[in-house]
Amino acid sequence: MRLLAILFFFLLPLSGADAGVTVNESMNIKDLVGERRITFDQKGEFLFGDIIIKKAEISELGAVTFRRWTGGKIVYQFDPSLTPTQRQTFIGACNAWTAGTPLTCVERTNETNFVRVRTHNGDQCGGAWNSCSELGMQKGGQDLWIYKEHWNGYNTVIQHEVGHVIGLMHGHQRADRDNYVLILDDNIQQGAESQFWKSPYGVSGASDYDFDSIMHYHNCDFSKYEDTCAYGGPDSEQTIQALSCSRDGVGGDSITALDREAVSRAYSPDFLSLFGLDRNEACGNVAYTETQWAGICANGSCTAANLPAKKWKKVVTQYYKTCGFISAGKELEMCAEVKREYIESWTDTDPLTCGLGDLHELWSKCGCSFVTEKGLCTNYAKPAFADYQKATGKVNWRQGRAIYFLDIARELAGDGLVADDVVHGLTTFVLENYMDRRFETRLAGVRASIYSYARWKRTVDPGYKLDLATFNKIATRHHLRALG
Repeated sequence: MRLLAILFFFLLPLSGADAGVTVNESMNIKDLVGERRITFDQKGEFLFGDIIIKKAEISELGAVTFRRWTGGKIVYQFDPSLTPTQRQTFIGACNAWTAGTPLTCVERTNETNFVRVRTHNGDQCGGAWNSCSELGMQKGGQDLWIYKEHWNGYNTVIQHEVGHVIGLMHGHQRADRDNYVLILDDNIQQGAESQFWKSPYGVSGASDYDFDSIMHYHNCDFSKYEDTCAYGGPDSEQTIQALSCSRDGVGGDSITALDREAVSRAYSPDFLSLFGLDRNEACGNVAYTETQWAGICANGSCTAANLPAKKWKKVVTQYYKTCGFISAGKELEMCAEVKREYIESWTDTDPLTCGLGDLHELWSKCGCSFVTEKGLCTNYAKPAFADYQKATGKVNWRQGRAIYFLDIARELAGDGLVADDVVHGLTTFVLENYMDRRFETRLAGVRASIYSYARWKRTVDPGYKLDLATFNKIATRHHLRALG
């Protein structure tokens, strides 16, 4: 990814409801790049934007496999040339993806599958200012190249590349992106065209389009006019623009709630399936046009009867006067001239101010309409254990342990034995530890410990509540991640 290409979304293996664009773990290369002819370089590599695809990873029939990291554990190995500061920068970027997700980042000891973290001076990733990585977990060692300047204050670039390692695609390359953004092909730098290719692999049902995802490009990324291109409002030199005139910027500088939802739903779908999926505040709010809103609601997550109130941005009032007649539809034309929607208009007539005739005046109020909708994501406040069990006929051992732990925790909370900050974080605690290979045994240990300790302490201190520090001591004693 370039310096300017600080890119929602979007995951490989996903079961259950969608949180983003999804592709299968095993697919044909044409599912990714379409019918375009791809040419491998002398190293046997092809760059699909900033994603490295290696010829050796593609079968004779064109099949290519993108895997989830085993146990949600991203295993990395540093190139010997990396400085201590660069190593800490990468660790911070990787760990940014672990908060609120079941992922962990660990340095390699003897693991077979791992990512080599390397740096380059402009001889990789298609040239200077580009960083790139392979997609998902590949067999054996795989490469993540960071351009030398990206180590200096461009953590979002590194976080973006780690997103690809996890298995995320670009948000602006999803199959339905033309409903949300406009790609200005003539402004794209020569050689960077694949950065904006639309992947033919579709969206499995409607899902939110996250304009602010860290996996979505900004307005001027890879523009041939990068020295003068303006990121703010619409600019003729941009490579990508939002179709809604109510939005100027696209692309995010941080990992969004919807990014984390996509990761969690891909890596721990059986845990998230135990809770309701709806539009709630946890995944923030996104502004859409009415047409775009209807698109994201096509999966039944919202209905026309619940259309949010229309709001307006960039409101302007256009003025027109004539000594003749005002033509029908002139008020609409006046809004079209400034690329706005018509809101309302009013007129006035000044008799005998045009010689012996009347002066006719027209004011037309124009603006950009939008509706704001909550993001579609897991609602941990709505347990759906019974519904899940009824639909599937069973819960697995890991799910059962998670349910029992949360039931016991709710019992303690109901008796006033647990501090609020612990209560509010218990589901996140389970999610973050769900991929631990000894999850069931370790969680059972935490459950037994907090239950017995809290009840005993209450007998000697009537006002006692299990606080966060004590909970975390118990969690780490059982080798689970502490609650943040």
